[in-house]
Amino acid sequence: MRTWKHEIGRMEQTLNIYKASAGSGKTFTLAVEYIMQLMQPHAENEFKHTLAVTFTNKATAEMKSRILETLYGLKMGLEEARPYMDAILERTDPPQPSLKGRESSPFKGELEGVFRLQAGKALTAILHDYSHFRVETIDAFFQSILRNMARELGLSANLQVELSHDEVIASAVDSLIETMDTRPEVRQWVLDYIHEQLDSGDKWDIVGPLKAFAGNIFREEYQRRSEAELKRISNAEVIKAFKSKMQAIRKKAEKEVQDAVDELMSQIEDFGQITYGKNLFNFLTDAKAMKSEGPGKSIYNSKFKIQNSSTFDLQARLAEFIALYEVRRKEYLSASLALRHLGMLRLLEYIDERAREIEGEAGRFTLSSTPALLSKMVEGSDAPFIFEKIGTFINYVMIDEFQDTSRMQWENFKKLLFEKLSSGGKGLLVGDIKQSIYRWRGGDWKILYGIEREKKLQRFHIHSEPLKINYRSHQIIVDFTKDFFPRAAALLDMIKPEAEIKLSRIYEDVGQEAKKKDGKGYVRVKLYKVKSEERRVKNNSKLLEDGTNSDSSLFTLHSLTWLRRFVCCRKAASTSAR
Repeated sequence: MRTWKHEIGRMEQTLNIYKASAGSGKTFTLAVEYIMQLMQPHAENEFKHTLAVTFTNKATAEMKSRILETLYGLKMGLEEARPYMDAILERTDPPQPSLKGRESSPFKGELEGVFRLQAGKALTAILHDYSHFRVETIDAFFQSILRNMARELGLSANLQVELSHDEVIASAVDSLIETMDTRPEVRQWVLDYIHEQLDSGDKWDIVGPLKAFAGNIFREEYQRRSEAELKRISNAEVIKAFKSKMQAIRKKAEKEVQDAVDELMSQIEDFGQITYGKNLFNFLTDAKAMKSEGPGKSIYNSKFKIQNSSTFDLQARLAEFIALYEVRRKEYLSASLALRHLGMLRLLEYIDERAREIEGEAGRFTLSSTPALLSKMVEGSDAPFIFEKIGTFINYVMIDEFQDTSRMQWENFKKLLFEKLSSGGKGLLVGDIKQSIYRWRGGDWKILYGIEREKKLQRFHIHSEPLKINYRSHQIIVDFTKDFFPRAAALLDMIKPEAEIKLSRIYEDVGQEAKKKDGKGYVRVKLYKVKSEERRVKNNSKLLEDGTNSDSSLFTLHSLTWLRRFVCCRKAASTSAR
């Protein structure tokens, strides 16, 4: 005899990865997955063992509200909760058809009644123990661990979290300057940096620039460095060798350009005999001083007004020089930038050391320091010991907006996730590479891009699935997106066919189906003509005809032609549909 207990399986897909494009019902899916954990027999308290994290307070509030409203709607049998009930029934084992209409079997009606009863129990349990309803931001989660591990980290039990690190940096730099007389090596580096500033014509007052540069100690790129690496940047011999290397690169690049300019100008007796000769002379003069940002549109049209008897091909030689200049100028500027910040770079370790002392003395730490502090504890430690400090045992880990997770955040979470997967727990990752917007704070979309190929996850069962239905946009918009972006991505891949990551793979999941098929919606594409750019494209095209390689120009011409044709076709299709 079948009973509902046999029909609702645990749906074990060890690690579920949902690739959720815009409008694909991500919040709906998350809410369903969360509520499913509470629909098991006697599982109304499972919320205490489920952790759902996202990146913003707004998203957290929306997720909590959606879960509570849905549980209430399921309990009361409200029509707004019908999609959730249908989704839950479809996820049971074996799947139950949607209960639209009243011709459903008595068994399905019984199962729906059981779910309604269980939803009421879960809602009551959450409201009576709301502090264990762990839907929170990733920063809040890490802070809750650190607060409970203050003793192990040597922090005050009453530590405070600071959102801004500007005050700490300012105090650390001021302290460094005030006490440098007691540290001869620091004093010498500061004096060297001042001399470098004066030699380059900059201001001698270094405090302002140093405070701005010192903000790097709170960036994840710096915090992820090992202690050995950080020691190297304050090692006098290492700095000296690096400085010599950068100076050599800059000098070599500068000399090659100067020699090339001298050779080219020696072939031109009179710039007055060349169209745009004055512009060409100014370009070559600035290039010799490594000051030109690149050739203007007139340079590509420079040629002798009167055909001279020599075999000197001005346009071919210009094309060769421009190619050389672009490469050498990049090297020159990169080396110059490294040298510019080298003086401040070797002071970072001392500023970092003083900043940590100030935080400890004040019984506080900055929000941006949280992942780094936790990382030091997680590394080489047992995950159960660390994560039991939050006061609960986690069976299910859900991470929203996974494309914005930073490397350090992911390394911290992997300890918890691997522990749960190894002990029979589950994980859920939801994200969309195309919506990655937090790179400025360390977000790395490449984590989601390569998650299925991560070696440590290979021993677990991974189920990856794109959400194929678009609930937000009308069909004409979804169709345009489906037609346009894969082709555009493929064209962009033509620029660098050797690239490790292909844009066409990133956009391969845009083939959604629209829920709204009411004939509404509007798409408009406007191509703006920029005369200077069009002229440059044409000139580059002429260089191609003359035997000069310019892949980017060819790509631009091809893509503009394709885009115009694409828009025209879409207009024709739209008109015929009407």
